[in-house]
Amino acid sequence: MTDYKLQVFKEKHQMVISDYHSKKTAINYLKEKDIFIIEFVEEAKKYRLTTKTLDHTTLPLLKDAFHWTIDELE
Repeated sequence: MTDYKLQVFKEKHQMVISDYHSKKTAINYLKEKDIFIIEFVEEAKKYRLTTKTLDHTTLPLLKDAFHWTIDELE
């Protein structure tokens, strides 16, 4: 698992993540109706992720039987 600092630039529809070595990755995003598109370039390869909005009210998180788990504590 890797931690990143996140900066959001709403006017540019862009997020920038930075790791502990100051390596920055720009992530462009676009939301149209119920479609959310994310694009970024990593090691000279362009990636595009297209998602569709879910009705979050039907997901298990909001049901009484949902339980959280923790992988590791220090």
